[in-house]
Amino acid sequence: MDAKKIKKLKRLVFLIIVLLIVIVSFNSWRRSKIFEGEGIKTSSGELKTDATINVAEIDSGRFIKDYTNPTTEEIAKAYDIYGYGNCYFTDEGLYVKADEYGYYQNRLITNLWLSKNTLVSKVKKPEVGNIDNIEIGQTYLQIYLYDVTEKELKTYIKEIDDEYNDELETKKDSTLYIARNEKNDKVEIKYNSMSKIASILYSFN
Repeated sequence: MDAKKIKKLKRLVFLIIVLLIVIVSFNSWRRSKIFEGEGIKTSSGELKTDATINVAEIDSGRFIKDYTNPTTEEIAKAYDIYGYGNCYFTDEGLYVKADEYGYYQNRLITNLWLSKNTLVSKVKKPEVGNIDNIEIGQTYLQIYLYDVTEKELKTYIKEIDDEYNDELETKKDSTLYIARNEKNDKVEIKYNSMSKIASILYSFN
């Protein structure tokens, strides 16, 4: 093999090494962002296992009209967002498996009020506004509402404050109410007055 061919081969090997370093660095950066919770969509986009809500906005991420009867396009969208094999539809809604990093829990996303579900049975159904969707994790329940007023939410707060009576302080403008009960379960109610949407997040021990 002559000197020119050896030189070209060395350049090719060098370029391959540089490319591998770039790919590994990008993957490490992406994983760190996942752990930090950056660039992650909402519950129906790619939801939050620790059951926290973006302070800036309340977005259910709903892209399915009826979780119990999805269209072919909606099923394809779910596979695109969560990955084929990581989610499937049941007669109750969309079941999404926990992610490999442990950031998201196994969860069911639905537009049905499943009163027989263990976590759903623990909370009072909001009879205010309209339910957009409900996300049922392993340790949390998140309810998204639309067309709801602040006054209506305060009515709901009065209905639950006998149980969730240990009110906690918050510096978040979007949080209307945050409190714990005797079991140390927590409820957090957030509201966006501009869009008249809200989220009610119950976290259980």
